[in-house]
Amino acid sequence: MRLMLVPVAAAIALTGCDSGAQQQQPAPARPIKVTGDKDYQAELKSLTETNRNLTLLRAVQDTGNACRRVEGSVETGTYKNFDAWTVRCTGTGDWLVFLAATGDVQVRACKETAELKLPACASDRIPEKAE
Repeated sequence: MRLMLVPVAAAIALTGCDSGAQQQQPAPARPIKVTGDKDYQAELKSLTETNRNLTLLRAVQDTGNACRRVEGSVETGTYKNFDAWTVRCTGTGDWLVFLAATGDVQVRACKETAELKLPACASDRIPEKAE
């Protein structure tokens, strides 16, 4: 508790410093254009099925969701500049993975997409694997 008070006390003490100096106005906000050398959407599409499924597996897992193995995946379409992929995971069902060209990823369970007003998953288009 004592450690938390030190920064607060320091901040309060500093607010009184240089109170007679002329106040500077903050610079106006400038829009920042984010660009990247890599187009992750195009890169994902160029992968083999195995490597694409491994990449989508990591996308599901890295967002805190469970996925032991990807049984199949299919490109679902585009939603607000995101490419959408339906992914079937062993034991946890189908997921909708949204990938931006910048590499940003969002993942939602297919059973939640209607409630969240997101595009429907294309679970019926995932090819069945011959065992």
